[in-house]
Amino acid sequence: MIRTIAAMFVGLATALFVVTFVRSIGLKFYPLPEGVDMANAEALALYIETIPTGALLFSLASWWLGTLAGGLGACSMAKEKPAFFTFIVGGALLGYVSKALRNSDYPAWFNGASVLGVIVSMIVCVALAKWFGFDLPSQRPQAEA
Repeated sequence: MIRTIAAMFVGLATALFVVTFVRSIGLKFYPLPEGVDMANAEALALYIETIPTGALLFSLASWWLGTLAGGLGACSMAKEKPAFFTFIVGGALLGYVSKALRNSDYPAWFNGASVLGVIVSMIVCVALAKWFGFDLPSQRPQAEA
């Protein structure tokens, strides 16, 4: 039970770290223009209308890689039911992505690629977890008879 809860926290923390890390790299290549306040919805909406495609691609990559790394992190710790743990982490990121897409007016291709990419990342994560053997039961000591 504790291992299950810890695996979910590890997966979510890993996903959050990867999303933040990739986005910070994207901000190095595509910094916010002077005067754009992330708390100001109107200024942010104006920026999103002119956002470079490369900046959008970094956002996509952060969500996809976050889903993949977070799911694998959870599966590697849990050592069972890789689909369950991947869908917990992927579902959390899918909720985050859908909230971000609802709050701003992104291009249609970006909306579709965001949601579809997270779903594909979850499927790839389950396949990789099985390939790495994360679905095998952990080796617990057997009770002596």
